[in-house]
Amino acid sequence: MKYINFIQKFRWLVISFILVLFVVIVSGMQHLKVNTSLDKWFKEGDPLKQATEQFEDIFGNDQFVGILVETEDVFTAENLKLIEELGEEIKNGVPFVDEVYSIMENEITSLDAEGSITIRSLTQGNSLNNKTDMNALKERAFIDDNFYDRLLTKDCKQSMVAISFTPFPANWTDDKQQTPSVAAGELVSNIIKKNKYASLNLNATGLPVVNYQLLSVIGKETKIMTMISLLLSILITAFILRSFRGVMMTFVTAIMAILMMLGILSFAQVQIESTFLGMPILVGIAISICYSIHVLTFFKRHMRFDGNRREAVAKAFKDTYRSIIFTYLTTVAALLTFLFVEIEFVRFVGLSSALIVSLIFALVMVFMPAVLSVGKNASAKKVRQEETKMSKRFEDLSNWVMGNGKLVLTTFSIVFVIMIYGMTKVEVSTDWERTYGRKLEGINMALNVAESDLGALFSYEVLIELPNMDDAKSPENLKKLEALGKEILKFEDTKRINSIVDYVKNFNKILNNNDVAYDVIPDNRNEVAQLLYLYETAGGTEAEDWVDYEYKYFRLNVETDYYNTQVIKENIASIQEKAEASFPGSKVSIVGSLPQALKMQDYLVDGQIKTFALSLIIITMLLIIVFKSIKVGLIGLIPNISPAVFVGGVMGYMGIPLDMVTITLIPMLLGLAVDDTIHFINHCKHAFEETKNYNKAISNTFKTVGLALFFTTLILSVNFSVNTTSSVKMLCNMGIMSVVGIIAALLADYFVLPILLKNMKAFGEESEETDINSESATGIKEHNKLVEEKELEPELV
Repeated sequence: MKYINFIQKFRWLVISFILVLFVVIVSGMQHLKVNTSLDKWFKEGDPLKQATEQFEDIFGNDQFVGILVETEDVFTAENLKLIEELGEEIKNGVPFVDEVYSIMENEITSLDAEGSITIRSLTQGNSLNNKTDMNALKERAFIDDNFYDRLLTKDCKQSMVAISFTPFPANWTDDKQQTPSVAAGELVSNIIKKNKYASLNLNATGLPVVNYQLLSVIGKETKIMTMISLLLSILITAFILRSFRGVMMTFVTAIMAILMMLGILSFAQVQIESTFLGMPILVGIAISICYSIHVLTFFKRHMRFDGNRREAVAKAFKDTYRSIIFTYLTTVAALLTFLFVEIEFVRFVGLSSALIVSLIFALVMVFMPAVLSVGKNASAKKVRQEETKMSKRFEDLSNWVMGNGKLVLTTFSIVFVIMIYGMTKVEVSTDWERTYGRKLEGINMALNVAESDLGALFSYEVLIELPNMDDAKSPENLKKLEALGKEILKFEDTKRINSIVDYVKNFNKILNNNDVAYDVIPDNRNEVAQLLYLYETAGGTEAEDWVDYEYKYFRLNVETDYYNTQVIKENIASIQEKAEASFPGSKVSIVGSLPQALKMQDYLVDGQIKTFALSLIIITMLLIIVFKSIKVGLIGLIPNISPAVFVGGVMGYMGIPLDMVTITLIPMLLGLAVDDTIHFINHCKHAFEETKNYNKAISNTFKTVGLALFFTTLILSVNFSVNTTSSVKMLCNMGIMSVVGIIAALLADYFVLPILLKNMKAFGEESEETDINSESATGIKEHNKLVEEKELEPELV
């Protein structure tokens, strides 16, 4: 091969150039930026993202942190002082905090002895010295309807400290490359763990805290899992190659590709999705090993046969370059289908994985021949006895498969149908407990808060833009908002609603000596305006969280402690419909973390269909082009569909949801599975051209590539199975499902593909005799003779 001869001639120049290029590219990592923001998971221009930005422009940040206090009695001097200190420490020590709401900070509205309105905190003007004072505080706390059941339970054993944030600035990161949300979550997490607050039994919820804890765990575990994966891969590769140089070459290639990938993304100003970085790294390690084994095994074979290093390198790449190119194209094509998904982190996984595979391909095809060409020649050696035994075992497997074709196809068909039925049970979910699991401290705390009387698992916002200014003061509109809230409370998943209605009704009742008959919205517009004016002049500010300054927007907050994708989607659709019917001429938007999660699920399902269909189409087209046969291309689909069907079936039966990680599995598995299929069909096609007999061709294929398929499957399985050690449920599920898909692909290649190739006469009709004078026939006979005489190592790939 001319290009190999060129590389060998200038091998030191090639090695030097690649090393310099490596250093230059890796230097870009100093500009590496990490994305930990949920907002950036959606593309610019996404309607939900635009609606969320509109909400934040009017009412500020929709993210919050809730801290649950659990004690025998909140109303002790010690506990109240600790809650006050907690609020002060958060306000002074956490960036971007807007307000801290607690029983020590929240507004309590009342009438004094002279009938004047007073708005003050719970303890303002009261001492904490004795039981009488404490009882007075309790009585005062339960006067205000906006106080208890939101910040305090009636038994006084639980209290909530709620934190709101100012809008997070764009492109802000701390010295740890953390976004404002995650940086705030870290500081809150550190504060609530302090020993002085231990008696309050604090648990926290909210995206800042959950995202910080999640990213911390995944970051630590990704490093550990990568090291374990590397160690296991080194051991397996050493066992297969039994060559120090081969093992070093394999892993130097993988590490160089990983670092260069990060450098290129940094230069391109692509932010790293740290939560999902482990996947392209594992793909890179696995692909590097598979490509390297493919080349190094043939190189080793030729070195044993004639001992000439440069000739062995040239022959090894001549034997393997077509298969490597074809498998590279199919793998990258499948990974690039991720770019059609509307979620940024999925696009990142596809792009980064395709980039790392491309870098490995380039290093294997250019850097590896240059390095392998350095060194002395060796004397020819004979093959090891155990290698010919393995060849015989795979020949026996071939004979069994071809002799039991009906049994194999019948069994496969039954299992295939069972797995298809299992696929119908798969649910789409980003439920925190099912996706992440309670082993994560942040998730467990959030679920504990949600299960309390005061907390909620999720919340979402109903934003109503009224036609005119001051329309939010209209009694008619306020009553419509109240009626809408009552309808929402009927939903099974609704725990609590919050709106300006609560403040208007409560203020009206307080102004009328707490007469419950006045716990209503006044009928007169002027009365409503007067109420709001008195509230503002008395120093009240909390109502500003629920209407804008121009009184043109209503905000209705819905809290839920229940998560069922279909139920919540139906409820949100119902709210949208009811709100639009109640407020004709108004614009209604529903925003927040929960609608974002639901929208993400829609994108995941749509992306799953798109990527799977595109991957199949592209892989089929490539198979047809590679083998110049529509029939072969269609036959090759069977082992490539198998991983998808088996993964989907097992997910359905095990109750594993389709989430943000499992969505990326099937297209990725298609790209990996097709590699072995191409190797098998390619060897079988050449063997058939030599023998004109399917049984002989398939037997020769099993002897030459059977062990290689097993080893590549073993390597891929070991790499991905490392994820099963993760405490993050979605990563653990990915490890399980990856192994299921990879093994399913191998079994289809071993048992189904050869039978289909023969039954459908994929390479043409058989002939009774082979032309013994043909060059190919001579080659195969010499090969078989050498194997039988134990003078030639059977090909592992």
